[in-house]
Amino acid sequence: MSEWYDEDELFTLLVTNEKNILNTPNRIITPDYSDIWIYNKPIDKTIVHVYNRNFGCGLGDFIRGSITLSQCAKHFNVKFHISFSSHPISTYLKDEGMEDEELSPENKEIHRCDTGYQYLYQLLSQFVVSEDKTIFIQSNLMYPVTFVTPEIKAYINKCFTFKDEYYNTVLSIISQFEQYSVIHIRCVDHYIFGEYKDDNLMEKIASLNLDKNTIVMANNYSLKKSISETFGFYFIDKEAGHSDFKNYCPELYLTIIE
Repeated sequence: MSEWYDEDELFTLLVTNEKNILNTPNRIITPDYSDIWIYNKPIDKTIVHVYNRNFGCGLGDFIRGSITLSQCAKHFNVKFHISFSSHPISTYLKDEGMEDEELSPENKEIHRCDTGYQYLYQLLSQFVVSEDKTIFIQSNLMYPVTFVTPEIKAYINKCFTFKDEYYNTVLSIISQFEQYSVIHIRCVDHYIFGEYKDDNLMEKIASLNLDKNTIVMANNYSLKKSISETFGFYFIDKEAGHSDFKNYCPELYLTIIE
């Protein structure tokens, strides 16, 4: 058992406070890409979090599940690995080297954990006492913010380091402005495609009195184009997409840039 915290504190919190956790906003990704391992002398077993298209999971959901499973790995004192090899986003990442065969999800059973923490706890409890060296999971479950340690942040950020060309593209965009503001509007998934209008939203944006050196980002193309035309804000003239909806998703490029 890891010395990270005593007994089953993590899962006690997860199971008994599930509603509170689901309603907690968690945005911890920072530009700290230091290479810090998530574990210290773990037993020789690995939880592999798989970004698998067959289960349906957006990128944000997957990051959330990665943080949860990294906490579980610390709880059970096992190794943790994130696998992107079965998802198109792997081609955009800086570290896209071949995975060890033992960590590859190809032709492996992948457990989907998105229905509750008790199942996840039982699954991992059985895993750590089994003869198996790896377990493959895809999860989008929430996590307790109080247990997000600096090395977890650093490890997740390292896994999501994109190729240099995308950072260079971002720099070329923001270098047009001496100073700039950003307004980011996140529509729920079923509003990503097609026309989207919201007069109340436009009124709220108008009340902000933002300068024209504002960059507008939104996952609905018609919305951000309309905002740009109305207020004169800068926007990237490309369609947004959702990595869960199509096997081939060139719109991932825009997701990464924004």
